[in-house]
Amino acid sequence: MKTAKIGMSSWLTRAALALACALALSGAAALPALAQSGEEIRSFASDITVQPDGRVSVTETIVYFFPEPRHGIFRDIPTSYTDDQGKNFRIPLEVRSVDDGNGRRWNYALESSSYGLRVKIGDANRTITGEQTYVINYSAVGALRYFDDHDELYWNATGTEWQVPLRRAAVSVHLPDNIPGGKIDLKCFTGPAGSTAEDCVKSVQGRTAEFAANGFLTVVVGWPPGLVAKLLPPEPGWLEIYWPLLLFGLPFIVPLLAFIFLFSRWWRFGRDLKGSPTLVVQYDPPDQATPAEVGTIFDERAGINEISATIVHLAVRGFLKIRETEKQGLVFKSKDHEFIKLKDYAMDPTVKSYENAILATLFSGGDSVTLSALRDRYAFQGRLDVIKNGMYDETVRLGYFDRSPEKVRNAYVGVGVVLLVIGIFTAVFAFPLGITGALLIFFGLIMPRRTAQGVAALDHAKGFREYLSQAEKYRLQWQEKENIFEHFLPYAMVFGVVDKWSKAFEGLALRQPDWYEGSAFSAGAFHAAAFHSAFNSFNSSMSSAVTSRPSQSGSGSGFSSGGGFSGGGGGGGGGGSW
Repeated sequence: MKTAKIGMSSWLTRAALALACALALSGAAALPALAQSGEEIRSFASDITVQPDGRVSVTETIVYFFPEPRHGIFRDIPTSYTDDQGKNFRIPLEVRSVDDGNGRRWNYALESSSYGLRVKIGDANRTITGEQTYVINYSAVGALRYFDDHDELYWNATGTEWQVPLRRAAVSVHLPDNIPGGKIDLKCFTGPAGSTAEDCVKSVQGRTAEFAANGFLTVVVGWPPGLVAKLLPPEPGWLEIYWPLLLFGLPFIVPLLAFIFLFSRWWRFGRDLKGSPTLVVQYDPPDQATPAEVGTIFDERAGINEISATIVHLAVRGFLKIRETEKQGLVFKSKDHEFIKLKDYAMDPTVKSYENAILATLFSGGDSVTLSALRDRYAFQGRLDVIKNGMYDETVRLGYFDRSPEKVRNAYVGVGVVLLVIGIFTAVFAFPLGITGALLIFFGLIMPRRTAQGVAALDHAKGFREYLSQAEKYRLQWQEKENIFEHFLPYAMVFGVVDKWSKAFEGLALRQPDWYEGSAFSAGAFHAAAFHSAFNSFNSSMSSAVTSRPSQSGSGSGFSSGGGFSGGGGGGGGGGSW
């Protein structure tokens, strides 16, 4: 089997292509990035060889810049996909080597998951800074697609889920010698996942296709059918994977042992310490924590509600403005919201990592964006877990939890779901595995544990929620505080008491905030009903924008009308530093 190598002529070609692309795309939308600290991928080159036997060899050359000491990078590559008919399939990968481009080997480890393969590169006992080169060589089985009129490679070369900016990308695809010249079709997609933009340059030299772009790059190369061996991806055999679990223990003893074990672990590691038996009303958030942190402490979950509240909290702090707008539909008008960037956030020390990730997602395409546009281009796809994990990690860093509640839940619930599924398909073991799986899911949901500091913060948060939900009763405590309505509004959002908090200010002469423009403030008075309606619309639209994602096609051609998009096809993923 041939291993793809990158020669000097190819690099010169790529340099020219990259320069041409940079000139052609000047003024294009800014690249999406979750980290704005200076850490970045300065170039990403993928050299791909399609073998006559249907295998694909890939060499990725990643030039990564570290402004601060880090151990290395990790590269995530999916191996599990879903086709147009909803059928799951895999594209197995075999990593052959990782070096620095000059023959020096990097230390690396492979970590597998249901999502795919992580190549973790670097040394835990050594840090590096500055510009580093990582050359990852691997092969893939089942990456090609076969159609009546053509065969093709549809490959998400860079991946769209990197945690740092990716500046330049170049891809070379080498086809076998038996493919005739002049019979090669090319297409490419750029931008975040789901984008149909084609802001790249491409060319064919003999049997080699060349692509270059600024940022994420997905390529499609087609050739006449029947010239490359038809090597289909293997289907996963769940019975082979999970058979050892079916033989674990005696069938009807397993649930009892599982209950004893899980109850013991919950009693020792899952129960919260006892909090205050008396609810004491509090007039400010615990430890001046952000709304997202208070919401996570309160119910041990970070989600869409916390993201919406964080956006409002960032607006109150002056980073953006929220403006109510209207969008004309076919028959009726509907409400929309526009976000307008007011000041730079990248280097601001007051902006936390998950706040930075939210702002970077909002303004990845410019200094203003509407909620409907975020939904239509799937802006949060691939970012939601990063943002939520940032909220969990922050509450751990601040000492409210020993471990991320989400990771604790997932560890138990994931195994429980597997056992339930296995139980459904096995008559003999259905009862013990089903009961054991249900026990794991139940205990997993209650297993996250707050620290003593977290319990104290929870008591404080309960008292603060009481204050916000009974605001009319505690009017004296907020009448003299300047701008208290807008400052505490994000906290009312995470507690779900916006209606009660806003109702207490009905008809008062509140000035319209600098960060908000809408119908709630008019004729010198605040209108709670209008405000509540606007924020219900905002939350609903935000939920739709955050959860929207394109269908991941595994069998449609990248050349078909409406069938291709950035992030589609095989390959993909992303990565970051550690």
